[in-house]
Amino acid sequence: ALPGDSSNYADQEATLADTLITLTNTVTVTDGDGDTATDSEVLNIGANIRFDDDGPTVTAISDLTGANDGLPIAGTYNFFVGADDVDNASTDGIVLNTLTGTTGGGRPITDAVVSHFAEDATTVTYNFSFNYYPGPTSTTTQAATGTVVFNKTDGTFAFDLDQLIGGQTTFSTSAPLASFNYDTEGNNSPEIVVQQYSSDFFGVLSASSAKPPSDTGDLMSGNDHAFATGEIFTSESKAFVNVATNTLGVNSDTVQAGELLNFDFYRSNPVSNPTSTSPPQRPGAAIVGTDKAYADAINITIDQITDGEDVAILLKLFDASTNTTTTRLLIANSATDYQSAAGGTKIVSIGEDDYDSATYQIAGVQVLSSTEDLTGTGISLSTHNAVNLTAAGTNYADTADNDVFKIIKIDVITQTVINSDVDLNFAGQLVDGDADYANFDFDVHLEIDGIANLIATTNQPEAIA
Repeated sequence: ALPGDSSNYADQEATLADTLITLTNTVTVTDGDGDTATDSEVLNIGANIRFDDDGPTVTAISDLTGANDGLPIAGTYNFFVGADDVDNASTDGIVLNTLTGTTGGGRPITDAVVSHFAEDATTVTYNFSFNYYPGPTSTTTQAATGTVVFNKTDGTFAFDLDQLIGGQTTFSTSAPLASFNYDTEGNNSPEIVVQQYSSDFFGVLSASSAKPPSDTGDLMSGNDHAFATGEIFTSESKAFVNVATNTLGVNSDTVQAGELLNFDFYRSNPVSNPTSTSPPQRPGAAIVGTDKAYADAINITIDQITDGEDVAILLKLFDASTNTTTTRLLIANSATDYQSAAGGTKIVSIGEDDYDSATYQIAGVQVLSSTEDLTGTGISLSTHNAVNLTAAGTNYADTADNDVFKIIKIDVITQTVINSDVDLNFAGQLVDGDADYANFDFDVHLEIDGIANLIATTNQPEAIA
């Protein structure tokens, strides 16, 4: 090995000392009668003898394309480390350094780590991990791990994920594929609104309010005024759902004290005789379907609300393993409960960490601006601490005030295997015994349409050191 750590090995030369090697030539000339003359010359060739360094060469490494099915994807590479021998160490040979990429509609992965795990004379294994947003509107990340194994003897390598990359689909009340209105009371406004978001996901909006004149005693849970987990809220009168403007509301474009908005999920339109919509009045229309759909997270965009005002969100939860239901009451009214959005609006984001998502899915939600004179306990959205439902004091204790807000939209988020391509890029170096190196990188592309695993096109980066 020769000097020149991390420099261009092609320009690295070792030159002998100036006087280390000399050639001496002595010439003696004799004439016809025996006279002689002698002369000598010394040639210094030490500084003219140079030895070039050797270094690694990356000729090719294949990019990888495959399906998000958890199966390994194989590739090939053509590397030559050169004359400077390497050990089975993490600092020489094939050194994988970094990982970047995108998932969830192009959102970058985060917290990526690549680490040398094991190596012997035939293979070198690298572990990797990263966090990713499964959907374009996701507010929480999921984790992914896997390995990349290089076979030193046959020029092949394999990428292997430990789990499938998850995805999310978002359905929004602001962008249904179709909407079906049912006026059951004859007031020219619908008491039931069914929105279709896909072939098998429908959202059903309904509402109720206090009986005029407003009476806070009209809001109940479980037929009394003491809320307990597992119960839902009811109010005295049916109310119409505002869908005529760019906001959702109860009896208007707002939600205020004495009013609650129901939003439930089905796999098909659950209304009796669903094709007979309003107008005219449909007094017999009722929600009779039982083919429920489920969500994993919900984002509620709200206008005309400030920190300290209350939003009560009752999650209707379903456990598929036991076929049982329960509810969870979340209270938002501090700065940490809201995310700022465009135009001064706020987002109340309910993620999988806000309920027991390992057991339950969300079957529906109720949204209120006030819990009125109900007693019982809710849960702080940001801290998950208990919140007493009382009208005494301020902030969390004051859940029974007369806050008024507008719901701009409700986004419903469901988990899928993946609904966008995944693109990853690994970068590394081929390092020889005296730390000369050549860079390489390869891409991994996971398709959402389940194509067969392939060895993709050849990538030939220039060798530099």
